[in-house]
Amino acid sequence: MAVFVSDAALSPGIRRTGLDAMAAAEHHRQRQRDMPALQAGGALSIRDLDEGVKRRLQSRAASHSRSMEAEARAILTEAVREPAGSAGLFTAVLDRFGALGGVDLDLPARAEPARAADFSE
Repeated sequence: MAVFVSDAALSPGIRRTGLDAMAAAEHHRQRQRDMPALQAGGALSIRDLDEGVKRRLQSRAASHSRSMEAEARAILTEAVREPAGSAGLFTAVLDRFGALGGVDLDLPARAEPARAADFSE
């Protein structure tokens, strides 16, 4: 029995013959059967992508140790994520400047009790 496996179905640069080719062909068929289970989401094709954008995406993917597809998925997921509820101005300022530390002020004791503001005029 002769089995032919196209080079496209194998890893780049590897040609197989005989039993090794049969095992590779079975592995390829199994991957094709499992493909719908692996792709739970939809597919997206982007045509006419600028070469500069592609290079930057490749560079960004490499810096995160991901494939270009995984990097694009992460970028899109982050871009459409629902914004978190605002924590308020105090929390935002504390998050931004809290690491710098605070200042302890020595406040003098009041000689008179505090009085209410007078807005009558």
